[in-house]
This record gives sequence, structure tokens and C-alpha cells, in this order.
Amino acid sequence: MSKQYKFNLRFKLLFFTFILAIITYSTSAFFLYFVYPQAGELMSQTVFTALVLTLGLFWTELLMFLATGFIIRPLQQLEIVVNKAGS
Repeated sequence: MSKQYKFNLRFKLLFFTFILAIITYSTSAFFLYFVYPQAGELMSQTVFTALVLTLGLFWTELLMFLATGFIIRPLQQLEIVVNKAGS
């Protein structure tokens, strides 16, 4: 009989990808549609858009780096158990 887990690895990856996309896209949209019209005199739209997209990439990597600890913790625990069983 298989054991059902509430938060398996597939669900965690799906959940964090979904949350990450919402945070990244909504932040980028906020800057592109609300901040740029207010600060449009400082730089061109092309430069501003490139800057926002570049910062979005950095933000995405930072959030995934922080989330991976939560995602891979069960795999690390499994590795410890397998190594103990194998020795």
C-alpha cells in the first residue's frame, strides 16, 4: 500500500514555479505600466524595459535559490537514509 504525501516534490516544484511567476510578472508589469509613466523623462522606454527584464531575471534566480532549500530538503534526508542503509 503506497503512502500518500500531502506535499510531494512535484507539487512543491509546481507551487514554487507558479508563485515565482506571479511575483516576477506582476512586479515587472507594475514597473512597466505604473512606474515608467511617472519616471519616463529619466530614460528611454527601451532602456527601462531592458533594465526591468534584467532585474526580473535576477529576482527570479534569487527567489529560486531561496526556495530550493525547502524543495530539496526531503531529497537530502533520503540520501542520508540510503547511505546509512547501504553501509
